[in-house]
Amino acid sequence: MNTKVNFNDINKRIEELLEKFDSNKVSYSKRCSYQNKHSEMLLNEEDLYLLFLETIFHSPESAQAFYNYLPWEKLKKATESDIRKICSTFFEKSKVKIGDHRRNFCCMPTQSKIEHIKEILCSYKSIIGKYGSQRNFFEIDGKPEFDQLYNKMKEIKHFDTRLPRFDHLEKLCRANKFYCTPKRFYVEDDKSGPRDGLTFLIMGERYRKNKQVKEYLLSVDFSRNWNANVISKYSIAHGESIKSVLQTLEQWTIENVKKNLKKNQQGNPAFIFDLETNLCNWQKRKKSFV
Repeated sequence: MNTKVNFNDINKRIEELLEKFDSNKVSYSKRCSYQNKHSEMLLNEEDLYLLFLETIFHSPESAQAFYNYLPWEKLKKATESDIRKICSTFFEKSKVKIGDHRRNFCCMPTQSKIEHIKEILCSYKSIIGKYGSQRNFFEIDGKPEFDQLYNKMKEIKHFDTRLPRFDHLEKLCRANKFYCTPKRFYVEDDKSGPRDGLTFLIMGERYRKNKQVKEYLLSVDFSRNWNANVISKYSIAHGESIKSVLQTLEQWTIENVKKNLKKNQQGNPAFIFDLETNLCNWQKRKKSFV
């Protein structure tokens, strides 16, 4: 692994990453069924629930199939036993597709999948009941801070990790005309593609596949070399936690990618969402340095 940050190499990798913003012609509506379908109307409670099911399965097809068994109004009246039975019937009678972003869920035995969905839905139903509606919980009629919603979603069973929360809020934001948008993509909570993309952009190495990455990011050599090349607000003091270091690298990357985008792209409210996706997809096709 290279033991020195090379900003010429970083700038070249940023240029490569910028090409992803130009080449992504696939509409997000293929991943979020509500972006165009409901672009001119308010999402009702059934719509919001179906969107939540899309997040659980990471599949619009499976979400719709499950929704046909258990719509929102039926869920609100169902007991825990009812929900478990419906989940069992769903897996017995349906061909269930689960998206790549739910690999842990996908690998579970069927009975564990049934219990997993049952727990999520029981938790979601209970929490939404305290707020009166899904619209209230997600503050869709206001102007909430993304951080607040991101943290609030920890209340939902099995939504303690970053990926499902970030994915769901992205769907909600796109479907509701970007009523709230993130300032970052929470790399410190990530354990997969975006974090690997970030460290590959900075160092040419993926965080997960090289134990030396973390060691180097926490070293005196890294902080000294980094600080010599960035403005003070992005400086890193030796002794900072890995969480703090990653957050600083993330903020630096956000600013430097954005300022190098074409002017008509810089005001895109989906920028952070697109950057998170592009970082993940871009690094998968790159070779690490020797």
